[in-house]
Amino acid sequence: MRTILITLLSVIALTSHANNSFIDKSLLCSTKDFPVKGGFKFVSDKTLIKYNILWDHAKKTEFVHKTSHCYLIANNEIAISAKDEIHNCGLYNSFINIESLIYSIPKTDNILTASCGYYDKDLEKKLSQSINELNI
Repeated sequence: MRTILITLLSVIALTSHANNSFIDKSLLCSTKDFPVKGGFKFVSDKTLIKYNILWDHAKKTEFVHKTSHCYLIANNEIAISAKDEIHNCGLYNSFINIESLIYSIPKTDNILTASCGYYDKDLEKKLSQSINELNI
């Protein structure tokens, strides 16, 4: 019984450590068509901010869309929820592979992907500057 308890506590400690390793880290993401498409900022051990550069058809301009989401780490992936903690997180419907930093969104007939990398500077500023560069 004592061995099981020690093993369980070790697993919990490792899981907690893994979650804490992303706090205050940012990822900048790109796709084949967009050198800067969005990113993530991990603000706590269970909350991240997702940034996505979107197109406003009415204004004919790009903008940065910013949303809060829950996340959890399982095996070698970060699972990202559809909603924030205030709305009970919702389904975990997109994922980041921790080794490759490939972000994937499974869809009915395909999987959308983006390549991400760690970004040590101001992520929001970088995304805003990218929009300005594209609209010049």
